[in-house]
This record gives sequence, C-alpha cells and structure tokens, in this order.
Amino acid sequence: WHWGAPDTWTSPIGQVISFLGGPTAAPVFMFLMGASLAFSSRTSFSSLAVRGLWLLWLGYLLNVLRGVLPAYLGLQAGIVTEEQIAPFTLPWLLTTVDVHHMAGLSLIAIAALRMAARPSWVWLALAAAVVIAGPFLRGLELGTPLLDGPLTPVLGGAPNVYYASVPWVGFPLVGGVF
Repeated sequence: WHWGAPDTWTSPIGQVISFLGGPTAAPVFMFLMGASLAFSSRTSFSSLAVRGLWLLWLGYLLNVLRGVLPAYLGLQAGIVTEEQIAPFTLPWLLTTVDVHHMAGLSLIAIAALRMAARPSWVWLALAAAVVIAGPFLRGLELGTPLLDGPLTPVLGGAPNVYYASVPWVGFPLVGGVF
C-alpha cells in the first residue's frame, strides 16, 4: 500500500497481499516459519533452540526499547504520570509477550519435537490437539510461581500475553509438514 499505485490495491494479487498482510499476518508468518525449516541447512536441536532463544531475547529487548525505556524516561522527566500510562507499569511492559516471544518459544518446541518425530501426520495431529486444547489451557495456573511464571508465555496466564505459544505453535507445525 505504501509504494503501489491505488489501482494495484484492487487487483487480484493486490487483494491477496492485503489479506495475507492484514488480519492473517501472524498466522501466515508462523506458517512460513515452519515451512522454511525444509530449506534450512541447520535443523539440529541446538541450532533451532539457539535461534529460538535468540528470538525470545530479541522480544524482551524490544520490550525494553519500545516500552520500558520510553516509559521510564517519560516518568522520570515528568512528561507522563503513572496514571496517564495506567494500566501499564514498567514490569508489565518488560514482561509483555508478543510475536517475537511466541515465535522463539515455538521454534524451541519444534526443535524438541524434531528429536522425536520428523514433520508428518504426527505434527498435524499435535497441531490439531494444541489448537483444540488452547482455549481450555489458556490462563491455566498450577498454583506455584515456580511453574506459573515460566508457563505464562506458553499458556497466556497474564493479561499482557498477546501471543501465547499455545495455540499459536499449531501454525508452524502445519507449515513444517507443508
């Protein structure tokens, strides 16, 4: 839309691009992440897990750069007050789970899964099970901070988790089989 002429937006290919880049952008991105495994020369557990951890780290770095740092500086300089940015707090902004976090955690899960089974019907069945179970697992808490904290980005047990790994990991699993 930024560089194309308005008449290209309504062309068939323009409409497909607008659809895939609009509401379906995150599912398409995650599907393509799984599908790209077929073209990667580095698909060992350690290679995929390191890439997943890198994405996870980048997600938290992004939280600091786009949320924590601006909010902290704004609060310290008196430009904004805590009431003006409520309900957002510095811990909330730091622990927000977004697409990078979910992609990193999904890649780590796929690295572990590849040790047990190559992309096949098993992955499709697991993807279906995760997607079906997702609404029931979302927000599940086990009652102990030792488990609930690390599982929050996976199960979405906090209001600042926008993309919990469950059920989103289903898209790269299907992409991997594709």
